[in-house]
Amino acid sequence: MHSGNETCLELPGPWIEHPHREWAFLSRMLLDALLDQLKEAQLVLTLFQGASAQDNPCVGCRLRSLHARSFVYALDAAGQLIRVLEKCEQLPVTARSHCERFLSKFGLLRDLRNSLQHTEDRLRGIGRHNKPIPNSLLVLGGFRDNSFGATTAEGRYVEVEISNSVLVQAFAMVEDLIWCFDWLGPGNIRLYRANVGA
Repeated sequence: MHSGNETCLELPGPWIEHPHREWAFLSRMLLDALLDQLKEAQLVLTLFQGASAQDNPCVGCRLRSLHARSFVYALDAAGQLIRVLEKCEQLPVTARSHCERFLSKFGLLRDLRNSLQHTEDRLRGIGRHNKPIPNSLLVLGGFRDNSFGATTAEGRYVEVEISNSVLVQAFAMVEDLIWCFDWLGPGNIRLYRANVGA
């Protein structure tokens, strides 16, 4: 998991064992979509890192910004899927705690994504419900080293580091979340998580 092959993480099996079959099917689809978003962020990270090698500095700067936005969107989409999963009544208690871990780390990306998508409002100093942003300093998508951020509707500055270390954390949290479910393989064989230290 932490060997640099994060994109190799897959769901353990084709089915989740649970008496409520429709919920089990929906949960599996949500987890699969969640992994897709993290893999998209991993691909975008590779493009982001390669953008610095552009011969034209202006093009490289534009590409870095473009890929940084895509990175934010992918991680935010992952967070949105986790929010849906977290609200399911049948969710195991341990799974709920891992959802909370992920949202504690990446939950503010929703505010960052909203600002990146609503520059027409942020440029005018407008936040949610047409209320003025209580901050005279507005950042609409800027870099601080490899961290990319913007001023939110509430006037806070939110940023995320566009890096592999951030993705490793995200994949690790999602892997822990996935193994909170009971997985079945072909022939209804129960699947177990390998020992982390093995």
